[in-house]
Amino acid sequence: MPHIDYYVPLTKIESLARTLSLLLLLLMFVATAASFSSLPQRIVTHYNFAAEPDGWGDRWTVWLLPIIGVGIYFLFRLAVKYPQYFN
Repeated sequence: MPHIDYYVPLTKIESLARTLSLLLLLLMFVATAASFSSLPQRIVTHYNFAAEPDGWGDRWTVWLLPIIGVGIYFLFRLAVKYPQYFN
């Protein structure tokens, strides 16, 4: 089976979007770190349909969103780099 090269150079808008994504991820970490010390030890993690808190967690759970953001970023980078495995 012949080897197919899937590499396509990035356009300017794609390069800009990639840079903006990294900057926004960095901003998520900076904002979380800046507000972390002012958070209480126990924070609300879930609200029910009546807008009442029904889930609580430690303040360290605020780090989940930036970490999940990094994971999603790298998954999309893999999908762009190896599209033949994601079709």
